[in-house]
Amino acid sequence: EAFLRRRAVRFVERHTGAVLFSAQGDCTPAQVPMSFVGSAGGRRVIRTGNAGVELMVQRGFVYGFVNSETVCMPVWQEPLQVETTSSWQYFAAIRGLFPPIRRLRPAGLIVLHFAFDRAGFSSTVRLLEQQMHLETSLLPAGARRTMASLTQLFVATPCALHDVAGSIRWSSRDLMPRDKEEAKGFLKVLFCGIAALRNSFDILTKGVPDLLAMIRWEPDDHSRADERRLLWQWLDISDDAVIDDLVQLHPRVVGGDIVCNESCRRWDDAISRVSGLGDASGHLRLGIPDL
Repeated sequence: EAFLRRRAVRFVERHTGAVLFSAQGDCTPAQVPMSFVGSAGGRRVIRTGNAGVELMVQRGFVYGFVNSETVCMPVWQEPLQVETTSSWQYFAAIRGLFPPIRRLRPAGLIVLHFAFDRAGFSSTVRLLEQQMHLETSLLPAGARRTMASLTQLFVATPCALHDVAGSIRWSSRDLMPRDKEEAKGFLKVLFCGIAALRNSFDILTKGVPDLLAMIRWEPDDHSRADERRLLWQWLDISDDAVIDDLVQLHPRVVGGDIVCNESCRRWDDAISRVSGLGDASGHLRLGIPDL
């Protein structure tokens, strides 16, 4: 643990290029066996049991570029026992994981990325940003401090898995059986349903390139463009930029083939834009008239 931290610190101090520090942390409950030894009436008494504790598990990575290659330095810390999962606990744990990078290298591009639980996310981000600005303010006033402030980026990411788990738990709370064994079966069925939807989406996206390769490009047809614009709006597409692309593209089915306007074929990113329209609208197939 100490060796990895010292190695990463030395790398940051000596590295002249951009540095990215990414840290992830989460709290997890654990049962720890406890043993108590005492004496009573001249006899030795031993009592054992399990105690529930909350552990903060975290890790970090320092990234840099050397000779066009990415160098990664892992940073690790043993799980910390915490009393509560508060924003201050997350902030203190991140501070103890690795020293402030701006203090190690006053100049140069620095990107700080932190990922942790949604609970207390906003308050923890506020503490980290305040600490970042404090470290910058300690530098000598003038151009050096201004440049350090402009070349330090901060990014925070809430844990998406916690969002999914929390939404499923609370939305299905009334439906879930009270019995633990029955609840396990319910969760298994729920997981199978979600996995099936995910696999179906994967199969669909894998077939998109083949579908796009079948597009036939024909001379532009800009007739009744206003009516087509209303059609996409009725299909609950709120992004005007997406609607403009759809009107310009004018996808339609002629003789079983997907036909689009010839001018859109000259888009440098035609494939990605066409597939992106389907993802953004969710109703692309419904809006293609069958001619």
